[in-house]
Amino acid sequence: IERQDQDRSLISAYLSGSLAATDDMESALIGGSGDIDLVFVHSYLDRPYRELIPLTKDLHHDIWHVSQSTYDDPKQLRGNPWIGHDLFSKPHVFYDKNHWFDFVLAGAFSKYNQPENVVQRGMHFLNKARKALQTMAFSEQTHAEWLITYLGALSDSANAISILNGGPLSLRRLVLDFPARAAALDAPEFTGRLIEAYSNGVPEETQLESWLAEWKAHFSTLPKDGPIELSPIRTNYYLKAMEFMRETQPMAAVWVLLRTFALYLSTISDDLSTEAVETQPEYLAVLGLAPEDIEERSEKLELFVDDCEETLEQWATGRGLPTLAEII
Repeated sequence: IERQDQDRSLISAYLSGSLAATDDMESALIGGSGDIDLVFVHSYLDRPYRELIPLTKDLHHDIWHVSQSTYDDPKQLRGNPWIGHDLFSKPHVFYDKNHWFDFVLAGAFSKYNQPENVVQRGMHFLNKARKALQTMAFSEQTHAEWLITYLGALSDSANAISILNGGPLSLRRLVLDFPARAAALDAPEFTGRLIEAYSNGVPEETQLESWLAEWKAHFSTLPKDGPIELSPIRTNYYLKAMEFMRETQPMAAVWVLLRTFALYLSTISDDLSTEAVETQPEYLAVLGLAPEDIEERSEKLELFVDDCEETLEQWATGRGLPTLAEII
């Protein structure tokens, strides 16, 4: 209500993310840290933007401001893995001017779980992974640029099949929740392949502890006006999750470590045209993600993407849909 009084363009506000899928606050947090994702829909907006508001050291609001026009096409909404899944979960609505939210739900989600719409959401991620492979193959990239592209493609390819059994998996939850998604597809081997794509093995607990200390040192140097994803407000969001995972899910902790370090690399040089190898932590070499590993890793990633695509296609054709090439 306070926001609506300040901004007359606000027409709806609803819960998003992990809290939208559960009433259990504890299960939505990881290591006692987390965020409360909210979406604010505006009747007019120059551009989408994001806002973080700290609540405690371990909890913050993560608010996405989007335009009403984003919701105009029901078909596009059904194929949108992020916004679409949030709406289909029928999240708690905090504010809804003239029942706008109910109107959107009625138009968009009677066919949400039809196979062609599920596949469309999978294709959203698969196409991003394919584009990343092309970038790695045909563009001159520094090691830092390659690492950012590589890990992003790995995440997208995993989400291309995880989407077949639920919503997309976020950065912190990808490796935690992917095993159940792969098992539901009767393809548990994908979990091992995902982990092998970013690691040469499980690190010792003391080794991982030292890596987290190095991570803290890097992130303590970030400017407050840097990318919102790496805002100081989110330091505990990542750190406490990794510390929680370290003992029972070390490879999930390693994933968060790598993904956030790649984000960090993108902040320390305007265009990464000069190598950031001086800031490279030793864990990149230990995990097999050093400059000399680029060619081998890229080849394995392509195989992983191919197999994710084959799994998506088998799921589609098994439900009477055409091949992915025909769908495209």
